[in-house]
Amino acid sequence: MVPRISPESWPLVVAHRGGAALWAENSITAFRGAVGLGVDLIEFDVHPTRDGKIVVIHDPTLGRTTTGAGAVADHEWSELEKLRLKEGGHDRIPLFDEVIDLIKPTPLGLRMEIKMRADATPYPGLEAMLAERLEATGMLGRTVVTSFAWETLKTFGALAEPAGFIALVKRGIFDDAGGIEGAGKMVRAGGFAEMGAPISCLGADSVARARDLGLRLGAFSVRKRADIENALKWGVNVFTTDRPDLAMTLRRRLYGV
Repeated sequence: MVPRISPESWPLVVAHRGGAALWAENSITAFRGAVGLGVDLIEFDVHPTRDGKIVVIHDPTLGRTTTGAGAVADHEWSELEKLRLKEGGHDRIPLFDEVIDLIKPTPLGLRMEIKMRADATPYPGLEAMLAERLEATGMLGRTVVTSFAWETLKTFGALAEPAGFIALVKRGIFDDAGGIEGAGKMVRAGGFAEMGAPISCLGADSVARARDLGLRLGAFSVRKRADIENALKWGVNVFTTDRPDLAMTLRRRLYGV
């Protein structure tokens, strides 16, 4: 599962949920805004509906971000499209295909996180649904697939070859593994060439050690200015941020791009 996205001379900036500190997360408004900022990739999350559609929303349930309630997968699209995002004015939950249609004409890549049910079990057949849509729309080679559930990445990898895979690692696992050394070896043993970890777990030494292990290293939960500055200074391969506007400004100052 070696990514086909080559390492850059500067960290790639990913708009987390489109830019969750700027606009309603995972909204078309956020994705349009991130396109306008010129980020490298748009990050978003996917869940299936009861009638086999794929929607873009972070949580497995509706209550935190929408005017609805209950599990996303217990509703049909005809029900979900009537809901509105709490912070998004007239925005509703986007369909996966709508996000593809928006990004396809641009030079940006997709960074898609495959989500689980509320009980942390996978959605049967979701990987195949996603692979089929990415193949059909010509976006497979521009999509990096991520998940905390590494078996889901392997299932997807048996079906299709996207631009890359990122094995996401939570802080507890990172710490239990003994830091970058242990976590990195776990990721490599799992068959992955790229790891994503919380920025709070990383440092300049972590980036150097990841390179020694033959790993691309990314950071997530990059929200504060100091975190963005550190991600850029340490030279991580990529980072997701709720403030893509600030990240792009700071990257231009440091790297000129």
